[in-house]
Formats: sequence, structure tokens, C-alpha cells
Amino acid sequence: MVVQNLISKEMTPEVKAALTTKANDLKTEVDKVVVPVPDDKNEYIRVGNIMLPFMDKIYDVVQRHPEILPPSFDKAEYTKDYLFTKDIYPIATLFAQINASLQATLFAVNSDTMVESLEVYAYVQQGKGKVPGLEIDAAELKAFFKKPPRPPKPQSPPAQ
Repeated sequence: MVVQNLISKEMTPEVKAALTTKANDLKTEVDKVVVPVPDDKNEYIRVGNIMLPFMDKIYDVVQRHPEILPPSFDKAEYTKDYLFTKDIYPIATLFAQINASLQATLFAVNSDTMVESLEVYAYVQQGKGKVPGLEIDAAELKAFFKKPPRPPKPQSPPAQ
């Protein structure tokens, strides 16, 4: 018997309902500003945290020296994009932190539940011939552990 207890929490129906409602409300608000990700993201520049100060400095230069920009440069669109970046970055960071916490919690509770489920599976295997009706459950559960057939080994050419 393996003892594992990474997490021991309960969620009341009220907390679940409140979180679900708030998450749906947030999703509705986020959907108002989110744009679809292009299918081929490799065609676009990826900006890491290290380049954020570069973009800040460029914005400062554009504000102080607009005369260097050619007429074809859309300063209004650039300004709108830059300010949107500044607005959405802390929100995206907060969501990433929330998601990381949720994923860590989900990992822990899934791991605990799987360990416990494997223990129950062992009890099912022990009791399948002794408890009426358990044989059907045992057969259904055993299907989860079926290994796919191995591909045949390639034949080596005969030695000459």
C-alpha cells in the first residue's frame, strides 16, 4: 500500500459555483480583447521578457522624436499596439500565475486519485472471484492496462 497525500481539499458546491461564475465572467470580458492566434506562429516575431525594455525605449524615442519617422509609418497604430501591450501584460501574467496554480493543484489531486484508484483496482482483482458481479468490473478495468501490440522487428538481410 503506497501512501501519498499531496493534497487534501474539498470544494463546496457554493465555492465551485462562485469560481465557475467568476471564471465565465472573466472569459466573457477577456474574449472582448483577445484575438485569435495565427495558424503559423513561426512566421511572426516572438517577444520574450528580455525585449520588453527595448520596446519601452523605442516608444520613448517615438514620443520624443516623431520627426525621424517616415510618413508611411503609422504612429497612431504603433502607439495603440504599444499601450495595449502595457495594459494586457500584467493581466496575462496574473492569468498565467492563476493557471500555474490550478495546474499544480490538478496535478497533485490527479496523482493522489490515481494512486488511490490503483489501490482499489488491486482490491477489485483480489475480490473478482469472490464478490458477485465484480468480475465484469474487473474485466472493464483491465482494458485500461492493455498494451498495444508491438510492431514486428525489422528483418535483417541475410548475411552473404
